[in-house]
Amino acid sequence: MRFHEWLVGEGGEDLSGYSVGAAGDVNGDGLADLIVGAPGYDAAHGSVQTGRSYVILGAKTNAFKAGSFVDDIGTSGNDTVASTGGQTLAGGSTFAGTGNDTFTSNGADVLLGGNGTDIFILNQSTITAMQNVFGAGGNTAQLARIDGGGGIDTIRLGGTGALDLNLSLVKNIGVGNIEGMSRINSIEYIDMRTDVYANKLTIRVDDVLDMAGSNWINALSDFAGEGSWKNKNGGTTMDQNI
Repeated sequence: MRFHEWLVGEGGEDLSGYSVGAAGDVNGDGLADLIVGAPGYDAAHGSVQTGRSYVILGAKTNAFKAGSFVDDIGTSGNDTVASTGGQTLAGGSTFAGTGNDTFTSNGADVLLGGNGTDIFILNQSTITAMQNVFGAGGNTAQLARIDGGGGIDTIRLGGTGALDLNLSLVKNIGVGNIEGMSRINSIEYIDMRTDVYANKLTIRVDDVLDMAGSNWINALSDFAGEGSWKNKNGGTTMDQNI
């Protein structure tokens, strides 16, 4: 499909445009995107009418934003993907339990996990971007966000120096929305990092709802009771219960 002032299907009888729907904000730039279906597409896998969908990125100028929105996409294996600054990185696994990827952020990144158990390592520049709206905090080309995808996914504090992850400042919009739309979505664990730095975490009930989609968290044996925390790996407890 070519991106001009109109859309041209890849082949005859593909039925491109047979269905058109809202795709949310796929690339995190603050603009609405569309998904266009072509149910007659039959080139993939040597089969007939396997179908194909296209994501059309919203733009402020011209008709459409051209090109792929992914700077680096992983494989079905366990990948380590690092941002060079303000990139969109995606895990390649579409099968549950595979593709346990590690993403290292750098600024206003869009990090998209697959169906494995993924780890998202955040530095201060990414935390700052998450706490600001589009056009501020480094969000000049796109809006920083994280979607863990399937599996049990973890945010880990990285970089150097003491980090302050205040989730109450993250500009979220998806409280209670089971389909996501939060700046941080589908995250089950937060790893404060083992080092000499005094890292800090501020988290509220609303933040849990944002990250887990209507509190879809299986606490198992880690639940320590209402209003309290449990250090999953033992050792020093939290400073304060809220």
